[in-house]
Amino acid sequence: MTQRRRERHRRASSNTNVLTALGVLVLASGFMAYGLFQAHRERARADEAIRESQRADEAIRESQRADDDRIRQLEKMQTGIEAALRERGADTAESAALRTQVAELTEELEKTKSSLKDERKRSRDRRSSMSKRIKTAEELAEIQTKLFTGVVDRAQRARMEDEELEPADLVESVTRAMLPRRNDKRDSLAVASANHVVGKTYRCLRVCDKGEQHLRAAYGLRRKHLGAAHEDTLDTMRELATATAEVGRWGDAIEMQRALVEHHAEAGKQNRVDSSGEQLGFFLRLAGRYDEAIAIDAERLERLRAKEKSSLSDRMLISRIAERQLEAGKPEDAEPLYREVLESYEASDGADASGAFSARCGLALALHRQGRLDEAQPHYATLSATARFMRRIDRPYTSAMYGEYLMERGEYEEAEPYLKGRFDRYGKIRYPGGTLVTELARRRLVALYDAWGKTEEADRHRRGLIGADAGDAR
Repeated sequence: MTQRRRERHRRASSNTNVLTALGVLVLASGFMAYGLFQAHRERARADEAIRESQRADEAIRESQRADDDRIRQLEKMQTGIEAALRERGADTAESAALRTQVAELTEELEKTKSSLKDERKRSRDRRSSMSKRIKTAEELAEIQTKLFTGVVDRAQRARMEDEELEPADLVESVTRAMLPRRNDKRDSLAVASANHVVGKTYRCLRVCDKGEQHLRAAYGLRRKHLGAAHEDTLDTMRELATATAEVGRWGDAIEMQRALVEHHAEAGKQNRVDSSGEQLGFFLRLAGRYDEAIAIDAERLERLRAKEKSSLSDRMLISRIAERQLEAGKPEDAEPLYREVLESYEASDGADASGAFSARCGLALALHRQGRLDEAQPHYATLSATARFMRRIDRPYTSAMYGEYLMERGEYEEAEPYLKGRFDRYGKIRYPGGTLVTELARRRLVALYDAWGKTEEADRHRRGLIGADAGDAR
């Protein structure tokens, strides 16, 4: 009997190892696809650099031809004036004027020759810079391809050898093998690129501390060798700000994200200002600084309304402001915003059922928190009729809003599947930034179980919250 149990245990263990290896292989294949995408992007940058270099060379050649023509014209004029001087003699007033013209032409000729010399030097420097940029882009593409090919190869070996291998260990082993080790600028940029990709990979795996370390290394190298305002440096800065938030350093993440917004504003890139500002507002919300988050969205909403009467972006912004007003304990300020959004959805052609449902949830919640239960009740009846449909069509955020309203009504058992559904859905998704949206869902679960009196469940989820100050789930 004991022998049979051992045999069953051995088979189960073997099956588990095979399934784990297959899972790791699938994940590694995803990394490979991402790596190839990065490599394709680097090669595209190299091709664009080549085209830019060719355009610059053609413009320089055109300028040089014009300068050469001007020099020949000036030399011809100078020769003609000198011949006229010899014919007229040196003492006449006309001769003095001609000598002045010769001096001026000679000075202009020297300036033109000097300018042409400088332009040719700049042209050589630009070609050299472009050549280095092209070479670096190609090398980075090759490194990223090798890095992710290595991930797949390592996963395949683990599967063949029936080896248990965690995804994070897989990335770690490949990273050690693939990262360049030398210290010149070109290799430093290659190291920066590899660190950037590895950092994002760790973030997908939710190994946040290692992700933050690799991204910080990439940011330092890119800032040093490319400059603070370079596109690649800002890209890593954006990733690093989110990684810093994922390890619970809200203040550092907020300051870094604010600096990123300022960089884009100085460059006049309004779309990036808006997207970076939205992420800044998210960090402020996680840190409990709701008024600052609301101010960012309100400023953007004012700009949008100055351009057009109404849009989906308006409704999304207003809903976000209203939600943060609720989180800040200001249901009286959230109520008119939710009413505006709900009326807008209902008045639009082909009304967005999901958006209208969320707005109605928010309005009912705002009324309930103000003690206006009679006014909230009709909305509750409408919501109850469609809540199961929203869950069925897999709208975790929308159905979770209904769960929050049920929790406010004290219907904890009914609220649990809605709030837990959002947490489970976000917790399974592997993508950069998933850690933070899971954090919000976990905070709502902690609040639910605290209110319900399920201390053990609340404490279990509380231990998974980010940061020392995250215990306030509300």
